[in-house]
Amino acid sequence: MVTLMRRRLAIALGALALASLAGTSHFIAHSPNGARVRPGPLATSADTSTSPTPLSAPAAATTATATTLSPAPSDPVARLRDALTWSDDAARIDAIDAAIASGATETLPLLERVVLAGDPEAAPTVIHGVAVLGAKAGTADRRVAAQTLSQWLRDEGGREGADARGNVSVLVDALGDLGGADAADALAGALDRATLPLHVETLAAQRLTQLGEPSARDAIARFSARVAALPPTQGIDETLRVEALALATNGQP
Repeated sequence: MVTLMRRRLAIALGALALASLAGTSHFIAHSPNGARVRPGPLATSADTSTSPTPLSAPAAATTATATTLSPAPSDPVARLRDALTWSDDAARIDAIDAAIASGATETLPLLERVVLAGDPEAAPTVIHGVAVLGAKAGTADRRVAAQTLSQWLRDEGGREGADARGNVSVLVDALGDLGGADAADALAGALDRATLPLHVETLAAQRLTQLGEPSARDAIARFSARVAALPPTQGIDETLRVEALALATNGQP
């Protein structure tokens, strides 16, 4: 009797062990070296969608380095070259103003290569910079500045758009600020071409008068004769004609 009970108990224990082994067998795997290992819990679709794979230490360091801003270059030319590529208009203009304020004449070639039509927001500041820095530069650089402003005046005078019309007046003033014989010649040439609006020609004649270059006297005289021959008109055109005539007669508008 006792033997029969022991046999039944052994059978029951064996069955229990087999059931336990069957319930856990799907967790058993083999490592590459043949040892049996137990992997961690399987990730669900929810787990993979909400738990991104963490960066390893080298990758994290690389990402941090890529997002770190590099320090501003100390060279004024390199600093302005970088600034001219910025998309923020205000920041770009501030950088140009900083170069002007510091008297960085070495940045003149950068400013002279700007296409005014391609950067209408910064164009007036660029024009001003070429005039101010050109006036501080040596003779050769000053001559190049005058040539640049003169070419820009021709280009903007023939281009459509509100920004171009505004640049024309800024350029005439800039040539007056630059000064010198080359700037006076550029203003005289603009007067003789007679393609600018009357109020801009009046400004050019005024700046020429202020420069006092002997070579500009004939251009001013030709402008005066042309204005004196204009017939009276009405409205703003008449106001501009009267101002131009006053300048032609008295030397002041």
